[in-house]
Amino acid sequence: MNPLISICLPVFNGEDYLASALESILNQSERNFELLVADDCSSDGSFAIAEKFTRLDRRVKAWRNHERRGLFENYNQCLLNSRGKYIKPMAQDDLLLPDMLSKCVEVLEARPQVALVSTRRRFIDESGNEIEPVCIHIGPEACLGEGDSYIYAGADVTAASINPLQNLVGEPCTVMFRSEYAGRGFSSRLRHFGDFEYWLRILQNGDFAYIPETLVAFRQHGLSASSHNLQQLLIASDVIHFAEENLELLSRFGYSEGDFIRSNLSAMSVSISNLVEAGALTGIASGESHDQNSDESGLRKALFYSMMLLSSDADLYRSLSRQKSEIALSEEKLRLLLNSFPWRATRLLREVNRRLDPGGSRTESEDYVVLDNPQYLSYLRQKRKTILL
Repeated sequence: MNPLISICLPVFNGEDYLASALESILNQSERNFELLVADDCSSDGSFAIAEKFTRLDRRVKAWRNHERRGLFENYNQCLLNSRGKYIKPMAQDDLLLPDMLSKCVEVLEARPQVALVSTRRRFIDESGNEIEPVCIHIGPEACLGEGDSYIYAGADVTAASINPLQNLVGEPCTVMFRSEYAGRGFSSRLRHFGDFEYWLRILQNGDFAYIPETLVAFRQHGLSASSHNLQQLLIASDVIHFAEENLELLSRFGYSEGDFIRSNLSAMSVSISNLVEAGALTGIASGESHDQNSDESGLRKALFYSMMLLSSDADLYRSLSRQKSEIALSEEKLRLLLNSFPWRATRLLREVNRRLDPGGSRTESEDYVVLDNPQYLSYLRQKRKTILL
């Protein structure tokens, strides 16, 4: 008899937190599950910990890959071996509260139109203490409201998530989905948005349900995959790969590949700047890559679009500088005219002419307010013409 839930847990050098993660899974109130642990050639004691749990509980199955596969390809190995009606992704750093599985299953059983469900999470540090998140995390209710009992159309979630890219669904530890929608699994080209991109593909099959109850603990620490991705700027290459793999999806929501990339790289630069200012990101680190060619290709393309953004800024800067010079010159010409002898000598005649022609129009108010450079330049030129008439 197949299990109700397949819990997929990829592992790589996770000995510090792995036992706690496994214990939180085995302590679930919902007991009908299999736990699949795929070790990606760890160099620490991770696999030994996993093997120990296989001896303690027959629901736990663990194996060691023959070669390094990377996080999302390792997830896919778990998916290939899964037998459950529902898939529960998990991470080696995180914890499930006791009713997490049962609450997710309850929603999926009651709502057949729901393809994927996620829950609220709290954030913890290396020691398990609750902390404030490093980045602002936005849930679906913030963008889409409470909906119909926190049920949202998959298309609505996608539309609110892709420009700029923001994960309204949650991390793997928060998610459960129907195995019939597993498809081709996670994209191995993506590093930072690999989970989020997969959620959006799953949501093309149905609705998204959000449980506004804290049922998981998401751990933030310097060795986490998210920190690694930010420090290596893999988030930049992910923007490129996301666009390349989802051209049809982007087109459906009215975005070209180029516009999507430029918009998201611009938003990404602001996020990284904020992290640096907050002290959460101190520099760019070099590190081992699972797919070096893909990363180089993505980063080269990201650099290309970044240069285009800089070029746009440079064009704007040159235009503003040119307008500033023209304004200064025009103001100087106007000042010289106002201070010239002919202008001062004929002032009385002009005043008499205005009084004789009270209906005469004036091109601009003396109380002219500068709204923008081009308009101000036009005003200065018109003012000079008026003076010379």
